Order: sequence, then C-alpha cells, then structure tokens
Amino acid sequence: MKFKGQEVNFEMIIWFALNILIIIDILLITIAMLFTLPEGTEMGIQMFDFCVCILLMAEWLINLYFSASKTEYLKEKYNILALIASIPFDVIIPIVIPGINLLRYFRLLKLLRIIALFNMFIDGINRFIKKTNLDKILAGVFLTILIFTGALYIWGTSYSLFDDFYFVIVTLTTVGYGQSQLPFHHS
Repeated sequence: MKFKGQEVNFEMIIWFALNILIIIDILLITIAMLFTLPEGTEMGIQMFDFCVCILLMAEWLINLYFSASKTEYLKEKYNILALIASIPFDVIIPIVIPGINLLRYFRLLKLLRIIALFNMFIDGINRFIKKTNLDKILAGVFLTILIFTGALYIWGTSYSLFDDFYFVIVTLTTVGYGQSQLPFHHS
C-alpha cells in the first residue's frame, strides 16, 4: 500500500494501532481499578475494553489460522499470554457463574490481563527495537557520551565529572545551554 508516495506495510500499521489501543486500555483499566468512577464512565471503559478484547481475539485467531504448526503456536508462551489478554473476564464470568458476587476476584483477573497486555506491549517494543537496530544505535550514542565525558574529564579543564557529562550532552545535542551572549557593537 502506498501513502504519499511511500510504501507502507499494512501489518505494521495494524500492529502499531493494536499497541496504541493496548496502552489506552491498560491506562483505562488501571484508572477504573484505582478510582471510583461514575457508572456511565465505568460502563464506557468496559465497552472499550470489550472492543479491544474482540480485536485481540481476532488477531490471535488469524495468527493461529496462518501459523504453520498449530500445536507449536499453542505451546508458545507469548501466544498463551495473548490469549489471556484477549479474554474479557468482566463479561464472561457473570454469565458462566450467575448469582455469585466475584467482584473482588475481577480485580485480580484484570491485573492478570494488565500484566498480559503489558507483556504483549513490551514484546512488541522489543521486536521493533531489534528490527530497527535501535539497540545498537542507542549503545553507540551511550558509548560516545561515555568516551567523550571521560576524555574531557582526563584531558580537559574539568570542574567535575557531572559538568563534563553536561558539556558533552549539550555539545552532542547542539542545545547550547549556558552559552554567553556575544556583545554587539554598533558603530
């Protein structure tokens, strides 16, 4: 697919959108667990959570369908977490066991879902970092900062290690904090 003349990977867009929805869902579930909200707001959060669960379940089923080995797919830890994250416990448990007040346990199940969603998000971030070699880039930047901070501390006119670190960061980012103003003479 092309967007503004650039080739766009449709799978990457779906992955990015799902991760954004997961982050929003984690935040909303956490807010609903920590604070007493009006009933309409809580119902809206539950509906949003249910929609995210449906999307995650659809993604899980599509991945299962297209996997080469279904049994290997079901044995992987990530896929089990993805399945747990896609189950809307708030909706299913009252239907399965009617009349039992399990609201205290819903919080534990929500916590399990939050952990599963967070693990999915972290796994997605790790895949992004490895695919883009961002870990190597950040390691290079960090190593450069350390080398030049040490060099400035050893061979420069140094005040302290923190000051040298500060000067290196300011120089590398070209921010220029603390630069004095040059006097202008108008004749």
